[in-house]
Order: sequence, then structure tokens, then C-alpha cells
Amino acid sequence: MSELPEIESVVYFLRPHLVNRTIKKVILEKESILVNCSKLELIDHLTNRTIIDFSRRGKILIFSLDDQSKLFIHPRMVGQLITCYKEFPEIKHTHFIMEFDNDEEFRYIDVRRLGKLYYLRDGEDVSVTGINKLGLEYNNSQLDIDYLKLHLSHFKKTIKDALLDQSIITGIGNIYADEILFSAGIIPNKKAKELSDDEINDLFISIQDTLDNYIEINESVGYDEYLKGEGRDFKNMHILRLYDSEICPACGDKLTRIKISSRTTVYCPHCQK
Repeated sequence: MSELPEIESVVYFLRPHLVNRTIKKVILEKESILVNCSKLELIDHLTNRTIIDFSRRGKILIFSLDDQSKLFIHPRMVGQLITCYKEFPEIKHTHFIMEFDNDEEFRYIDVRRLGKLYYLRDGEDVSVTGINKLGLEYNNSQLDIDYLKLHLSHFKKTIKDALLDQSIITGIGNIYADEILFSAGIIPNKKAKELSDDEINDLFISIQDTLDNYIEINESVGYDEYLKGEGRDFKNMHILRLYDSEICPACGDKLTRIKISSRTTVYCPHCQK
């Protein structure tokens, strides 16, 4: 599960270890995860470059380099990212490594090899990464109730589908969409355009509060714990209210599972209308 709270937390944990570090060596074990250039080109472009920023857009992580080029990593379902000293035991399925000028290194681990790497020089078209199609971040000041009303009023599918549509709000995935709708008291298979003004207001508040809350919980662990868990075990799986649960945490009724656009959706028929 790599959804917005986890990706935001990866930036929080790794940024202090990446910014102002110069890349001295690049190792790419699996060229199949590299999309738009060759292995040799990637190594040549990254070697001796300095990372000046580390950020995200939606669920895509961005390394900004001192020559205005950028490295993008989309970890998708199970990609893990860590920084560590070179002596730290290498985790199985480590496919990409950048060694730095301070005896630390960045490692990308991906058991299923679903994630992708993109390297773009200054001025190259970012559309290959999909970033140009992304909507607003959940905490963007332009994302307000009027923005939601406008986009939901024209949306023909369910409100769950709307939350997963990355062109409206970027970063929300299947699990947190369920959490957001549970907090808002909205049944997930309700048509988005049929939401009342009060429901849209509740949804707006729930988006902000739910994501803020889970980001804060993620970031409450220290970096040593993040590294010990190999950039994976810090995630919120064990405290999510609906995921892998059978009973509603609010009313005690049995939770219902249905498919919406082929995705498993969990909700409480009593608490969500």
C-alpha cells in the first residue's frame, strides 16, 4: 500500500538524508523498472549530481538535481525507499542504489517490480510520468468546497470513484477513500453528483482531517524505527478502522464488502448513508 499518507511520510523521513548529498555511484540491478532512458544514460546523468530537493506530487517521488534535471520514482503498491549506511544489510529485491559522498546510500526495494523510475533533463516533457494529469493536492488552498461541488456535479460515477480519480484530488487510494467516506458518513456507492451540500461539506472536512491524522501517526515513529521496518512497517495498516476489519468501530454492526470499479470497498450500512 503506497497511498498519500505513506508517500508524504517517506518524504518526511528521507528528505534530511538526501538534500545536499552528491551522488558518487549509481547501481541499477533491474533495468525493467526504468522507463524512458537506458541504464547507461541514467548512470551517466546521475553520477556527480547533487540532490537539491526531495518532494512528491501525488504518489510520485521527485529528486530535484543541481542541473535542473529530475529523477521520478513511482513506488506503486509495494515499493520501499530507505537511506542507510553502506554496511546496512542489503534487503532482497533491492533494484536501485545511489551511493552518496557521506558513506550513506539510497536504496529502492520492490518485491513485485511494479514501481517505475523516470529521468528527465531540464525542459523535457513530464507527461511520460503522468504528473501533468494530476489534480490538486488535498491540502492545496485551491481545493475548497466550491472546487468539490464543481467537479462532483459533473461526475457520473460513485463518490468512491471520484475520490480515486487522480485528476480531481491526487494521492488518495482505495484504502484511504474508504476511511474518508466512513468519517464523512457517506455510503461509497452513492452517485457523486447526488451528494447534498451538507454531504460535500462533511466530505471536504473528512478529506483534510483523515489524511492529516494518518500522516501525523506515520511520522510519529523515529527514523531508526522507519529503517528497522525497511521503509514498510511504519505504515498505518494496523490502525485503519475498516481495512481487514469485520465490525464497525463506531456502532458495532457487521461491515459490508462490495466491489466498486473492481476494487474492494468496505463500509458500514448503519453509519454511512
